[in-house]
Amino acid sequence: RMFPRLFQFFYRIRSIIHRQSQISLYLCDIRGMYLEAVFRFYVLLNHFVGHFFFGLVRFGSFSNTIYRNLALALSKLHINVDITIGFFVGQKNYRLNKLMAEQNDPTADVALLTKSFAQTGNEAGLFEKIDTNIVTSIGDLYDIAVNADGYGPCYSLCRYGIMYNADALEKAGLPAPTSYEGLFDDQYAHMVALPDMTSTAGPYMLVAMAEAMGGSQEDVTPAMELMQAKKDNIDLWYSTSSDVVNAFTTGEANIAVFMDINMPSLTDSGLNMVWVDAAEGSFSAPATANVVKNCKNPELAQLFVEYLISKD
Repeated sequence: RMFPRLFQFFYRIRSIIHRQSQISLYLCDIRGMYLEAVFRFYVLLNHFVGHFFFGLVRFGSFSNTIYRNLALALSKLHINVDITIGFFVGQKNYRLNKLMAEQNDPTADVALLTKSFAQTGNEAGLFEKIDTNIVTSIGDLYDIAVNADGYGPCYSLCRYGIMYNADALEKAGLPAPTSYEGLFDDQYAHMVALPDMTSTAGPYMLVAMAEAMGGSQEDVTPAMELMQAKKDNIDLWYSTSSDVVNAFTTGEANIAVFMDINMPSLTDSGLNMVWVDAAEGSFSAPATANVVKNCKNPELAQLFVEYLISKD
């Protein structure tokens, strides 16, 4: 009886997330990414009998409330499957360092990381290449989602740009922002939330600014100098998406470089949110699923990736 009830629970949450999504790709919301992942993992459990430990390294911005409920629900899957679920929480540098420290005896089987951090892991030999005999859906993905060297594929893609509370700016008599560089202007002092350099979006924004200011991906000096000169104008350098949502809700911030998939929820909360494609261009943040080398459940890890990217 446990499986049907849990199936309905996960399926309903998953359906709500997909209905609210503004993007047609599989997963959009940071929290939605992981609900989808756990939903697919739950379906996968139906195919296995026995005891195993499956470790999942995930994004630290996943809602703690959702995490506790899902962990509790999954821990009760003992009728057909005896399973222990391990979630490892933390910022990306922490999670990558954990994988490196455990390289010879990893506790995780799958690591969900943004593309830049996954590439660092690939170069450090942390991950296995994808077994296409198991992950058969790899050929169904867009080219942008497939790793050219055969490592973990992208399973989610979201867009970053500028969003702002139009009512707050109108009340302050300020014009709408048009560029990342312009967010450091004195007129927007103490109104802006920007991604920390240890977050997903921080390095992307830095490079976009540097290129527009005459620098490059290798030379971000122009952008760094601006940030240093105007650092007192920025009160919030966020590391999780919940930081930004809370800042908009409380009025601590009225402008942010943020994911477009958060627009609907902020708008539904009563805020008059407006999206801006920055003059430097919007950027995407691909998330990848990676099989940890020397993990304890390599075949299950490969199957997890298959379920994560498959159409079914």
